[in-house]
Amino acid sequence: MATRWGICGAGKISDDFTVALKTRPTEDHQVVAVACKLEDAQEFSRKHNISQAYGSYEELARDPDVDVVYVGVIHPYHLKACKLFINAKKNVLCEKSLAMNTKEVKEILDSAKKNNVFLMEAAWTRFFQASVQIRNLLSWEYIGEVKMVRADYGVPLLHMSRSDQKDRCEGALLGLGICCLQFISMVYNGEKPESIQASGTCLETGVDETLAVILGYSKNRMAMFTCSAGVELHSDALIVGTKGTIQVLSPMWCPTSLVVNRKETQQLVPEPSLSLNFTYSTGKRCEIEEVRQCLLKGRKESPDTPQAYTLLLAEMGDEICQQVGGVYSQDCQNMATRWGICGAGKISHDFTVALKTLPAEDHQVVAVAARKLEDAHEFSRKHNISKAYGSYEELARDPDIDVVYVGVIHPYHLKACKLFINAKKNVLCEKPLAMNTKEVKEILDSAKKNDVFLMEAVWTRFFPASVEIRKLLAEGEIGEVKMARADFGAPLFHVPRSDQKDLGGGALLGLGISCLQFISMVYNGEKPESIQASGICLEAGVDESVAVILQYSKNRMAMFTCSAGVHLHGEAFIAGTKGIIEVLSPMWCPIALVVNEKVTQYPVPEPHLPLNFTYSTGMRYEAEEVRQCLLKGLKESPVTPHAYTLLLAEMEDEIRQQVEVGYSQDCQNMATRWGICSAGKISHDFTVALKTLPAEDHQVVAVAARKLEDAQEFSRKHNISQAYGSYEELARDPDVDVVYVGVIHPCHLKACKLFINAKKNVLCEKPLAMNTKEVKEILDSAKKNDVFLMEVSMKQTRKENIISLYTVYYYTLEDLQKLNSLKHVFSPGCVDPFFASLCGDQKVVDSGGDRRGEDGRCGVWCATIPRAKIRSEGPRWRSITRSWHLLPSIHKYGVQWREAREY
Repeated sequence: MATRWGICGAGKISDDFTVALKTRPTEDHQVVAVACKLEDAQEFSRKHNISQAYGSYEELARDPDVDVVYVGVIHPYHLKACKLFINAKKNVLCEKSLAMNTKEVKEILDSAKKNNVFLMEAAWTRFFQASVQIRNLLSWEYIGEVKMVRADYGVPLLHMSRSDQKDRCEGALLGLGICCLQFISMVYNGEKPESIQASGTCLETGVDETLAVILGYSKNRMAMFTCSAGVELHSDALIVGTKGTIQVLSPMWCPTSLVVNRKETQQLVPEPSLSLNFTYSTGKRCEIEEVRQCLLKGRKESPDTPQAYTLLLAEMGDEICQQVGGVYSQDCQNMATRWGICGAGKISHDFTVALKTLPAEDHQVVAVAARKLEDAHEFSRKHNISKAYGSYEELARDPDIDVVYVGVIHPYHLKACKLFINAKKNVLCEKPLAMNTKEVKEILDSAKKNDVFLMEAVWTRFFPASVEIRKLLAEGEIGEVKMARADFGAPLFHVPRSDQKDLGGGALLGLGISCLQFISMVYNGEKPESIQASGICLEAGVDESVAVILQYSKNRMAMFTCSAGVHLHGEAFIAGTKGIIEVLSPMWCPIALVVNEKVTQYPVPEPHLPLNFTYSTGMRYEAEEVRQCLLKGLKESPVTPHAYTLLLAEMEDEIRQQVEVGYSQDCQNMATRWGICSAGKISHDFTVALKTLPAEDHQVVAVAARKLEDAQEFSRKHNISQAYGSYEELARDPDVDVVYVGVIHPCHLKACKLFINAKKNVLCEKPLAMNTKEVKEILDSAKKNDVFLMEVSMKQTRKENIISLYTVYYYTLEDLQKLNSLKHVFSPGCVDPFFASLCGDQKVVDSGGDRRGEDGRCGVWCATIPRAKIRSEGPRWRSITRSWHLLPSIHKYGVQWREAREY
């Protein structure tokens, strides 16, 4: 029977498609219905002798006599039309581009798969006989290995009513460039390019007029294309191989002539029964027959233009649009940016209130997380948020969140940011981004690695008043800036955490950052040549007041004062050679400027709920900046780039150093982060032992067992944040510094090699392996991967515990003498007298206790050795083979020196 077609749309492309159908045998193809505005559909049906004319697409979707629908409407309407027909169980051939972006394409493809119907994008060029010949020649390697592909397509289209209208989504790429892109993709057999570089010119309406694109493929292969809706181009294509060339003569988008190694061949298309709107449109008959053949064979996609190929085209199109700045409303997903709120405190409250001052179609808060579920529930009720979580991990796993606002206090920013970034969430984090430069770099590196957006919430920069300041400075309104000054002081010590060092208290990080960012904005992110700081510190070690002078190049200066003890004016000014800009209080959330004695107000919206901080609805501006960056595919804000954030951290570190304020995060020896391999008895005791050491030195961050429930039980027992059901997951955890291997020794070889190959340092229970061969294999693996490895041996004599030096890193005499400074404790009844004398008799004390209750205590000393090794900046530990005088003593404890290795 004939394939029965329904036509969606009565425009020019549908007209040509129907003419092309008529070049096919009527016993194979029939047009049975058309849908559009009723009068247009009726006119179309009369012209093409179609029996049914519908005034709506819904009627066409319900027609039981239609096998497949050709969607010929303009591409902004493809998503809606395709889903309508697919959900009605109709097969669909949709004009290119299938949709406006990758997200819409995926939605259509998923719908087709769910409804089990045929779907194909009408990339008609691919089905011309000339294109079939090209694919055959390439498969036969007729021109050798393809090294270069080039295509051009340019036609003046801007005289057409919709071609320059962004809401009608025309433009060079989607209108013309898609033909070039699909040709290149055909030549390279659907391979994804390694790189795309695009440049273009856009009209004032935002539509791309002309584009030039270079694509880099593997094995040093390239492609390039140019498309223009403004001028005529040659519109031919070229494939260059190592043995020859294939030239596609104009028009390359509907090819009828090829020149293969200088020999021309022609593949003509049938003459039309009616006049056509576009060149060689009867060539559509080829894709029409492809649809029929696929339906007869029961296929749901065409092997010549599979859905993976359609998806790749969309992804490449998105990347090109992003680079040239061509963003359509569909790229905004016609959806709000969906926020998750991390922290249910005062600043998170104000941020959420600020979000509510923005249009609901642009911003929505969909979830909140706090450490206590009841706090999250209370916050969600107050702000009408649908989801409340009792842990940040749950928020990180929520698939409905686009970006997370981190509103916890700054000592927790590093951990929170990395959690969300590693979960591929975009992040807006309150200022300061972290406690010091080292932490800031760690967060920035994580964001770069995970390819997510990250911005420090330096909200002041986004106020309209700040935007105006930057504009005035760029225009030279006050001449060359010579001086900037800012002050911010407010009594804060009634706030519980403000004077607590472990909670990041102090004036600089709490208030001074607003002054520092203002100065940095004025000087456009320039690094000062010198910083002089003085301050007053409380007994708790936090800074109460700080005064800072910054010297910039060309004899320019800045100064600021901040205080958490007293009120200051809270103003700022910028002095130039031609005038002054004054920022009236509050300078950290500016709403009024005085420019050369002229006052201008920049009010912020009123809140719908009471605020905790001054003018907090001004946070709406940074929230909108995040949205705009996400819509453009940016990974950092051009207004507050990552380099700017890093400079702020470096200046803060320098100031704190001068006023002698240090936090635990500034310690170079940050906690050694342990992963526990296995959840058995020895691992339990080892973990208990670790807990007797300072938390700032040792932390257990993960445990893994062969059964997830065992790991979870262990993690609950020991308050460990991560529990894994396989050792492979533990090996992949980026937050683990060293793994304690507590499995039984027949499994040591496999476990040690797993972690060593994952670049983890390892402390392995005794014996290291089952025999010398396995030991050598582990040692060689550690050497190859350049990681620390140690075997633990605990020996019990007279019910006392010691640590023996059963390790691949053996001490020399010099190293053993350093044990004094490490304050290791050994049992005098078990330590060789010579070894004890090296350690110093005064340090050899009885650890005491029964073995069963005290195994953990011995583990304490085991734990300190890898920590000292991993964190050491000194020389690497050396092999016992270099210390012959120690061999008798070491050999007494069972160490075979012939097997010792140096790393």
